[in-house]
Amino acid sequence: MKKIVFILLLILTSVINKSYSQACDPGTPTFTMNLTGQSDSVWISPAVVRAQTCCALTANCIEFNVTLDINSVGIILNFASGAVPPGLLEYNANCGAPVVLGSPMSLSGVGPHRIVFCKPGNNSNQYSITAIPRNINIPDTTFKAALLANNLINTNLDGEIQVTEAATYTGNIDVSFAGISDLTGIEEFTAITYLDCNSNSLTSLDLSNNTALTNFYCRNNLLTSLDVSANTALTDFDCRGNQLTSLNVSANTALTDFDCRENQLTSLNVSTNTALISLICIQNQITSLDVSSNTLLINLYCDNNQLTSLDVSANTALAFLSCLGNQLTSLDVSTNTNLVQLNCGFNSITSLVVSANTSLTHIDCQANQLTSLDVSANTALFYLLSNNNLLTSMNIRNGNNATITNFQAANNPNLTCIQVDNVANMNAAWTAAKDSIANYSTNCAGVWCNATIVCSITVNSNAVSDGKLYLFKQNIASSRMDTIYTETITTNIHTFTNLEAGNYLVYYKANSVTNPNTPGTYNGNFRQWDLASYINLVCNTDTPININATSLTTYSGPGSISGRINEGGQFGKINVVGDPIPGVDITLEQNPGGIMLDQTTTNANGEYLFTNLPISNYRVLVNIPGTNQIAYQDVTITATFTSIVDVNYIVDSTEIYILSNEENLFHNSTESKFKVIPNPFNDKAKIALPANWINNNQELLITITDISGKLVYTKKGNSNTEVIINREVLENGMYFIKLASENKSATQKLIITD
Repeated sequence: MKKIVFILLLILTSVINKSYSQACDPGTPTFTMNLTGQSDSVWISPAVVRAQTCCALTANCIEFNVTLDINSVGIILNFASGAVPPGLLEYNANCGAPVVLGSPMSLSGVGPHRIVFCKPGNNSNQYSITAIPRNINIPDTTFKAALLANNLINTNLDGEIQVTEAATYTGNIDVSFAGISDLTGIEEFTAITYLDCNSNSLTSLDLSNNTALTNFYCRNNLLTSLDVSANTALTDFDCRGNQLTSLNVSANTALTDFDCRENQLTSLNVSTNTALISLICIQNQITSLDVSSNTLLINLYCDNNQLTSLDVSANTALAFLSCLGNQLTSLDVSTNTNLVQLNCGFNSITSLVVSANTSLTHIDCQANQLTSLDVSANTALFYLLSNNNLLTSMNIRNGNNATITNFQAANNPNLTCIQVDNVANMNAAWTAAKDSIANYSTNCAGVWCNATIVCSITVNSNAVSDGKLYLFKQNIASSRMDTIYTETITTNIHTFTNLEAGNYLVYYKANSVTNPNTPGTYNGNFRQWDLASYINLVCNTDTPININATSLTTYSGPGSISGRINEGGQFGKINVVGDPIPGVDITLEQNPGGIMLDQTTTNANGEYLFTNLPISNYRVLVNIPGTNQIAYQDVTITATFTSIVDVNYIVDSTEIYILSNEENLFHNSTESKFKVIPNPFNDKAKIALPANWINNNQELLITITDISGKLVYTKKGNSNTEVIINREVLENGMYFIKLASENKSATQKLIITD
């Protein structure tokens, strides 16, 4: 029986092949074309005259043997040139049912397919065969609608997306927050480099064909697995907020920014990802993390995992390290000298040495088992959480306590002394930040000898009971004068008690309402700090001093002198060069003679102004205790020149000098303004550089601070390449973004929102 069936099949095949081969008479014009790889191509024949018959049609015919591309589903045959015969015009495939010429014909498989057109007449024509590309199967109607709405994708506006439209599209696809549950069809977009499908309901995703992807974001979906092994060009990858239990990124060696937080990962291997700059794996179940190969890392966030150890000794570029909520017992950051922010709270760390990390602005080491903490070398620090430890020794005297925005040292039951810059300031601002048993002191290791200064204050020899007293103590290490107390007086006798031995200055500023036109005066009745003699305190001694401030003679005239005081480096420890210095006393003297004529104070912009000045010669001095003025500006008001502006000074860590080159101040001039696009933004933004920054191959440093001044983000870039900033761990709110190069700097406001 099987033999009979085989013979019948053989006979049937022979008949079919014979019929196909004899469909057209010899001499029929015949063309063969292979359209493989050309799913939407158009083929044009040479001019030809129809002849002979095909498919038993008694008319002049022409034959085309067509092999289709796998992504083609049919063809359209039509005239390309020449006279069109009258009457019904039809063509067929393999002598099958006819289709009107110029209409689509569906074909199954790649063929070859025999296409025949017959019509009486002997006119010469050219013919066109147009391949019809396959429509992509996109079952999710929301995803399909998003693609159709993009005219750069849906170029023919036909209500479908063809494979050719997808394959040739090289732009971005952003379908975030769209309510999509199925991304089937994305595999046809083989040339895209950017895909954002954040915050949808995806449970699976196939990116094996999307090998050109460099930026891929799929956070906040329902993915339980994800294969990115084919996506070797990826540089920025964010898959946070899914249900991934494993993730292999070993093939993604170009990755620079990788965020896989809030999944269920138990392990993570980044040993091949040597280009990583930012790694965020917060809130997983990772038990070990090896970052020894990731020597370019700037940001490492591995909070809330199950790490028992963390070695960052090879990560010398680290600026942000956050390992909160693990099981660490030790942490060595001695090689991480670029650290700006360190979060290591809620572990079991027994020792933390940060003396080498002088750029630190932010330390969170709360809820550990620390017994001592010394941040005296961290002169940029303004945020410190050290509560809930076992501290017995704590030194935060770094010369920069005045800039602290957050400080906590409570719940350290054995901590009795915290060494600080200024006891009065810390008591005024941070009394509740410590346990009642702990006291602030400028020298916890020193000998307290109950030295006292008793001040008698008069103005124009009359006792006064208002105004402010400032007590400065000489810092032997820096030669600067540290502000110990600032107190408003209520009686003309004021006592500073419980002082340690050392050199002091007392400065009185009269109430401008009750005693107008009365300049500040130091002990010894000097109006400049460097003319006053130090008060040398010794143990168990009351030292009386008298200060008699005298009012100045009023004057009038047509003149004015104005200027500003700016930072020249290291004055405010964390502020940048060019920042204004408010609250500085400025003195105006007659020149020559040195007779004080007026005194004023710089405003919030570091600016000052003297008015009603007579025609004369003047000298402008800056009065900052412990800071020497090495140069002065002498100005002359004449009948011709009555308004003198830009009498400016720069102040650094030890000296005051004349500002002669304003370009060094980095003010936001028109030439240095930049834009953040978009702003506000919720995920990523591009920095549009000023024209004079582009293509000069400058290294750029991008920093972001919050409204309290805390540094929360940093990234390096180059002026010759596109600069992108990522939201990463930043919360919604207003920030300030600063862009700095070797000789330029500019700052803009930044808004981050969902």
